[in-house]
Amino acid sequence: VQHVEGGSRVAVDYATPTGEVRRVTARSVVFGAWGMAAKHLVPELSGGQREALEGYGYCSALYINVLLEQWRPIADAGAFEMYMPGRYATWMHPLDPLRVGAYRPEHRPDQPTVLSMFRYLRKPGHPIDEQLRLNRYALEATPFEEIERQVRTELAHVLGPWGFDPAQDILAITVNRWGHGYI
Repeated sequence: VQHVEGGSRVAVDYATPTGEVRRVTARSVVFGAWGMAAKHLVPELSGGQREALEGYGYCSALYINVLLEQWRPIADAGAFEMYMPGRYATWMHPLDPLRVGAYRPEHRPDQPTVLSMFRYLRKPGHPIDEQLRLNRYALEATPFEEIERQVRTELAHVLGPWGFDPAQDILAITVNRWGHGYI
């Protein structure tokens, strides 16, 4: 993506599914992309923009999905998105059911749902590159049983006052370990 014709137009080069490279031009372009890719796709970025993109600090993350037999304690707590700074998972929320066209499934607190939990791994005081390396190691070295224990403890702590029982209410847990993580 770059200016052409003396800066009066913007050219965008792209590849078709068959690998053929094509170009389109326009008076202007709104470009949205993952920051780490944008700096390679837009050579005309200003120094300040490029510097900001270079400053991204990524962290490893756990994306945990918990199948709940019912979500009455969440409804009774009046919660949907729950932010918990300093806890094992810093953010969690029940998933809305999939809606396709006119299909609108029932979504009642006495029915099963998936609760998504997010844990972002950081090592404050260490350089970013070292944090990434240490946290990737931690992702690999932590057994599922430890993560499961933390999830059950966390949910008992947060939702227990509204009758949540991890032994009864949790049907399954999946854990996705993302070493490349997010900002």
